[in-house]
Amino acid sequence: MQGLKECTTGDIFLCFTPCHDNFQTSLCDCPRTCKFTRFHTTVSQSQLPSRVAAQYLAQAANSSPDALREDYLEIRVYFDTMMVRYETHEPQFTFNSMFAYLGGQMGFFLGASLITLSELLETLFFTAYICLRKKLMHLGQLNRKSATSTAQPHTQDGNTSSNTHGLPVKPAW
Repeated sequence: MQGLKECTTGDIFLCFTPCHDNFQTSLCDCPRTCKFTRFHTTVSQSQLPSRVAAQYLAQAANSSPDALREDYLEIRVYFDTMMVRYETHEPQFTFNSMFAYLGGQMGFFLGASLITLSELLETLFFTAYICLRKKLMHLGQLNRKSATSTAQPHTQDGNTSSNTHGLPVKPAW
């Protein structure tokens, strides 16, 4: 443009950069827009008017075809497609689904801990049962041995006879 000075790299550094930085810091912290329109542009060009049309218009306007090409401009704005696209963004977790998810996880871990607790109690019960049974069997064998040792018949050689279970055996006489 006439009357305006062209900026050099130094001018841009000294003038434009501080103004741009000041503008960036003065922007408000606005939330993201909920609704906006985006237009995709496509640019095409051709030399207008065509040679035949330029000669016809030049005769009608008493001008040269080159002057018409210099001054003539045609702009066409149209939709690329008639399709409208709506995008909606929904949160991945709603309030209810978040609590349902957390409840499911808590139920899973609570169930797992109850199963572990029941298995631990079962192990303790069976361990105590086996130990008590062994003790009772041991005490029962001692009582049987003491009862059978006083009432065991003697064999001819003077020894008491018993089987492997500690029970008295009838003498063969």
